[in-house]
Amino acid sequence: MTKRDKQILRHLYNFRFLSTNQLLDLMSLSGNKIELTYMRKRLKELADCEVVDRNRKILYQSYIYNLSDFGYQELNEDVKRHVKFGGRNLIHELFVADTLIYMCKFLSYDFNDYLTEEQLLLDDIEIVEEESVFTSEVIKKMKDNKKHLGDLVFSNETVIEVEISRKRKSRLFTNLEQNKKNYKKQIWVIYEHDKYIENVIKKFDEEIQIIYIETIIRKLGRELFYG
Repeated sequence: MTKRDKQILRHLYNFRFLSTNQLLDLMSLSGNKIELTYMRKRLKELADCEVVDRNRKILYQSYIYNLSDFGYQELNEDVKRHVKFGGRNLIHELFVADTLIYMCKFLSYDFNDYLTEEQLLLDDIEIVEEESVFTSEVIKKMKDNKKHLGDLVFSNETVIEVEISRKRKSRLFTNLEQNKKNYKKQIWVIYEHDKYIENVIKKFDEEIQIIYIETIIRKLGRELFYG
């Protein structure tokens, strides 16, 4: 298991599900550019060793990867957090990963200063970057003060919500209020055609930034859902 392999596994741990091209983008953003041919070959080898699981269904243009039980063990993480392939959660997690990639590539957000909701739910978070603003003290304060955790947090100031399913208006308002209380800025990523969610957000605060999922997919050049 190489250092590069461990980075691939860590990305899969943070986002739960990733496509080949998403892994390429994440590795590139972290300073480890890899050729597509090599990435495909190495992912197949990791799958053959049962360190990662991979699945491909009609909906997707490429394999979707997630950690196996052995993958969690390689990272010394709790196997109980293993998430099985499928369901609405899968689509949501893929969109969260693409949102991060989009924010870093096109909106100049710092790749070294983000946390996913999956990381924030952990009792003990490993911060790889020494210069990260997410110190142990900051993370403890975030957990103590926030009842609601967003999908992505940048520099402890900006929270990003990826919302692909309709929730009750009261629940959306609760999340909006929690975000306003705990962060300087909140960004919502939604489907362009879903005017219900957009109207709820705008009714709460017209100044909240909205990014359409279709824009992210188009800018990243994804095919169908994920190529």
